[in-house]
Amino acid sequence: MPLRYYITFLAAIILLQLLTYGFVKTVIWLANLQSHGRRWLTVLAFVAINSLIGLAFLRKFGVDFKFIALVMTLLLFSFFASAVVFCLQKIIGSGSNHWSKATYLLIFAGLLGLGWYNAHTSKLVSYDVKINKPFVRPIRVGLVSDLHLGRLVGAAAIDKLVQIFQEQQVDVIVLAGDIIDDTLEGYESANLQQNLRQLQAPLGVYAALGNHDYMVEPDRIRQALSQAGLKVLEDESVYLDSGFYLIGRKDDVITNRKSAEQLLQEIDSSKPVFMLQHRPSEFEHQGQLPIDLQLAGHTHKGQIFPANLITKIVHFMDYGIQKIGQGNYIVTSGFGFWAVPFRLGSQSEVVIINVQGG
Repeated sequence: MPLRYYITFLAAIILLQLLTYGFVKTVIWLANLQSHGRRWLTVLAFVAINSLIGLAFLRKFGVDFKFIALVMTLLLFSFFASAVVFCLQKIIGSGSNHWSKATYLLIFAGLLGLGWYNAHTSKLVSYDVKINKPFVRPIRVGLVSDLHLGRLVGAAAIDKLVQIFQEQQVDVIVLAGDIIDDTLEGYESANLQQNLRQLQAPLGVYAALGNHDYMVEPDRIRQALSQAGLKVLEDESVYLDSGFYLIGRKDDVITNRKSAEQLLQEIDSSKPVFMLQHRPSEFEHQGQLPIDLQLAGHTHKGQIFPANLITKIVHFMDYGIQKIGQGNYIVTSGFGFWAVPFRLGSQSEVVIINVQGG
């Protein structure tokens, strides 16, 4: 496992300790606990959180890192609410302690509501792109990534996505990875194939796989997506009737995947070239290549603040549209969510790209 993953785990554990301490202080304040109760609460809280971390590493009793992520999110929301109350007290004075506590609870509930809304209500993002190559006709591309289909993102979400693409009258649909949430268990138990099959477009529906698609059972996921009518492109290209190539790359977790140069050597790059991959990696390098439209996801735009600040640092480009070299590069924040049904500082989205030739 790369060193960055160990560093991430260590940072998450340290953050959990700090958030737990902050939560203990908040509960002491809310409940007016005296010294004896404070000691017991502190001990119990730290024993509980570190026991959960241990169980997640051991994968015992149904505890995994998704559950830890949920706990961390709730603790983080509590910290935000406490911080706002603290700042208000400094600005306008302490006032009534009862009003301060009510304000904390109101802000905490508001963060939960806002986070839920952002995760479950998709915004429509539209980009107009002009490429410097002859094009048969303008086309509308529907882009979505990071559905994480399973127990938390199911039939209703897929049906909503189908409706959006139908209303937008897209010519082709592309899915930029992390379509399934690790395993097919939730996907199959809810029989989501029948819903996903309704995702259709005149030029077809294409997908690149992401790290979560490759994580546990990639062969079965690949087969399930194909049975649902999706054309999975893994270091492959297809030439579409509108006169452009669509290349789908394997994810970075596949260490022996073909390079972008190798994939471009297999096609006529004098024609328009669209490249689809999960992570926004190698963008600086790929900007020097004859790629006209590059599409990616993965980042979730951080999903929960302040992680969006981290994704800006980690990735050359973590969200939006940017001109790199002669190419147009787009990274979407994704449609679904990972682990926790909340988004703060980002929102579920569907991207429509209007492409015209030069």
